[in-house]
This record gives sequence, C-alpha cells and structure tokens, in this order.
Amino acid sequence: PIDEAAAAALKDPAARQALEQRLCQALAAGLSTSAREYVCRKLYLVGSPACVPAVRDLLADRALSHLARQVLEAIPGPEASQALRESLARVSGPLMVGVVNSLGVRRDAASVPELAGLIADPDESVAAAAMAALGLIGTALAAEALIQFQPKTTAPARPAWAAACLVCAEQLLAGGHQAAAEKIYRLLASDSKAAAHLRLAVEKGLARISR
Repeated sequence: PIDEAAAAALKDPAARQALEQRLCQALAAGLSTSAREYVCRKLYLVGSPACVPAVRDLLADRALSHLARQVLEAIPGPEASQALRESLARVSGPLMVGVVNSLGVRRDAASVPELAGLIADPDESVAAAAMAALGLIGTALAAEALIQFQPKTTAPARPAWAAACLVCAEQLLAGGHQAAAEKIYRLLASDSKAAAHLRLAVEKGLARISR
C-alpha cells in the first residue's frame, strides 16, 4: 500500500504532502533500521524541504547516513544544503566523506569556506573529497581555495588536487568565467610532472579560451 501511495502521490501534490508527513512521523516513531531504510527510499521519491528536519538527524547514523544523503541531494532549495553543511560538525571519517560528496553534488557554494578548511584534513579521504567537491562547485571562491592550497599539496594528494582543479576550470569555463578558468589551466600547465591525460585536457581548455 505504501508503494502504491508513493506512486500515486507523484501525480497528486496534496497526496504527496500528506504521505510525506506520515513518513516523517514514522521516522520519529522508533522504527527498526530496516523500516527506516524503507521510509527513506520513499522520501527520496516524495520528499520536499518539509522533510529535511526529519532526515538530517540520520546523517550521523552509520547505517542510514547514505540514504539520508540521497534524500537531501534530491530536494531542491537551501534547506537541504544547510542540513548537510551543519552536519559536518557531527560526522567524521567515511560519514564526513559522504556529506562532503553530497555538498559537491548539490554544488553548494555556501559550503566553500568549510570545504576549504577540509582540504588540509589529516584524513586523506576527507581531504580528497573536499577537493573534488570544490571542483564541482566551480565558483571563483572554490577555485581560489584550490589555487591557494597548491603549495601545500603532498605527492600522494597531487592527483586528487589536479583533478579537482581541472573540473573547477571546466565549470568556470562553462559559466563564462574565462579569466578564472585560464588561471587554473595555466597553473596546471606549469606542472611538468602532470599525467598525460591531464596535460591534454589543459591544452584543450586553453585552446577553447583562445578561440
């Protein structure tokens, strides 16, 4: 019945709102982990900003964080991004990597200051995720954070940093910010140890700018 209600709710805004409310109430009712997993999958289909308060507490739950992130990634508006940003103070390790990835997927420009601080995190997986997220966000501030970190990159972190810079440059170029994109391309071009595929991508980017 719940599956049928979720399918019907996609075509009926009032039914969708009512089902979302009942699902949120279910999350707060002390259900088993399996039941809450099921509820999250339904909220992924019908969730709106109204369900953010019910879902955000699951971000620190090792068993449910990934599903909570999927729900929040699918919800438009600033509420979901804010919930993800605020959860950074409550998670660590793989859970933080997941939250950082979600902020990148949402291209949340407001999270750039937090992500800029995480690119120097002692946990290499967190640092790499923060770099990748900054690249996806692709704003001028995100680009500047990556550029400023260049002198501090270690050899193991250099590939992740360069990949993030390349993505950031592509995002900037797609948005019409040619000068900012060129600055990153030139920085990457100056690395004589860069991988062949990276050098080729940089050359193509610079060629697009010079047209």
